[in-house]
Amino acid sequence: MMEMIKDLEKVYDYNDCKYILQGGCISGCAHSHIYYSQTNAFYDMHHDEIVEYIKDNMGDNYPACLFVENDYDLVGYKNAMVWCAIECHSYNELVAHQIKKFNDWNNKDFNSLANCLYKELES
Repeated sequence: MMEMIKDLEKVYDYNDCKYILQGGCISGCAHSHIYYSQTNAFYDMHHDEIVEYIKDNMGDNYPACLFVENDYDLVGYKNAMVWCAIECHSYNELVAHQIKKFNDWNNKDFNSLANCLYKELES
C-alpha cells in the first residue's frame, strides 16, 4: 500500500471521507490539509505517489490540467493535487466500505438461506 494512503487513513476516517465527498476539500472538511503550508508539505513528501494516484483515478492528463487551471502556479498546483488525491481517496474508501457492507450482508443472507435449505432437507 502506498505511504500516502497510509498517511491519509491515519487522518481521515469513514465519516471524514463522507463529509469530504459532500463538500469537497475546499469546504474545510479535510481538516489536516486546509492551508497551503499543509498541502504543499504533504505534496513534497508524497509527490510521486500523488501524481500516480491521480493519474490512475482521473486519467493521465489530469495533473497537467490542474497545473494549467492554477495558472502555472506551483503552490496552487500542489494544493489542487493534494485535494484531488484526498477526494479520490475518500471516494475509494466509501466504495470499499459499501462493497464490504454488501458482501457481509450477502454472506449472512446466504448462510441463513443455506441453513433453511439444510433444515428442509433434513426433514
